[in-house]
Amino acid sequence: MIIVAGHVCLDIIPHFSSPASLDPGTLVRVGAATLSTGGVSNVGVALHRLGTPVKLIHKIGDDLFGGAIKSILTNLSLELASGVRTVAGETTSYSIVVAPPGVDRMFVHCPGANDTFRAEDVPSESLAGATHLHLGYPPIMREIYRDATQVQTIFERCAKAGLTTSLDLCSVDPQSEAGQVDWSDWFRTVLPSVDLFTPSYDELSLMLDRPLELTADNVMSLAKRCLDWSCGAVLIKLGDQGLFYADPKQQLHMPCRQVNVVTTNGSGDCAIAGFLASRSRGDSVRQSLQLAAAVGACCCESADATSAVRPLAEIESRLARGWDTLPSRLVFASDEH
Repeated sequence: MIIVAGHVCLDIIPHFSSPASLDPGTLVRVGAATLSTGGVSNVGVALHRLGTPVKLIHKIGDDLFGGAIKSILTNLSLELASGVRTVAGETTSYSIVVAPPGVDRMFVHCPGANDTFRAEDVPSESLAGATHLHLGYPPIMREIYRDATQVQTIFERCAKAGLTTSLDLCSVDPQSEAGQVDWSDWFRTVLPSVDLFTPSYDELSLMLDRPLELTADNVMSLAKRCLDWSCGAVLIKLGDQGLFYADPKQQLHMPCRQVNVVTTNGSGDCAIAGFLASRSRGDSVRQSLQLAAAVGACCCESADATSAVRPLAEIESRLARGWDTLPSRLVFASDEH
């Protein structure tokens, strides 16, 4: 069983039938909204859809949005909803996902109860029966980004219980409190306890230095920096350029699969779910990367983050029938073998 813990929110996704310019003072007509769970819970829901046993550990408020999250998860599985704790007086986190066709998505986000998530929300007894814990997203969890030892404590608790661990990031507003955090120092504290670090290239380059041009050399440099901070391995999401994996013994690049894109919302989370599901059954890193790219591509075929994800066997069958990859402008040494 895999545990997915940390940030959860209600995603409110208006339907745009055509490109739209969201200028001040204008009214933009949209269609019906899709409601889905968001945050790192996307990884958990995708794992469930893939057929991998999963447990969620999240906090929500006792309000309408919290009820909506519970309802969505209960409709998927009673077990999925069971680990989501309702806290009286807290506000449930929500995001309004603005994703007109042909325009990079943007988010209006309220962190809500995620701001009070701490190490005690993942007690030792909650780890029973699990083999792995995946945690996200520190930049929008106030107690977590203010105090790196909260994550360190969770992961050290996992190690004592025999679980492996992974950590994911999300976008950070440079002008926010989280944007002022010394993330290099934060990572130096946390990454030695992390078996797999799964940031996106844009997130990592912004948090460590400044937005860097996406080149193979820059990707490998960021990966090396993370490994130098003693994480076990790093899996960097590269958008439409695929995935890059590095550990002390190997480096691998996996391009994206071609699909008709409805939205890219949640594609990174679903790619992580594909990787974790594959590794949990003993597949090689290369096999797991291939499934990660495939699951991430499936995600893009629906308006919400997870509903287009199919069981692993169906995705493997789609790959076996021949599934074209997107051309990549990035060339890594591993691509030449």
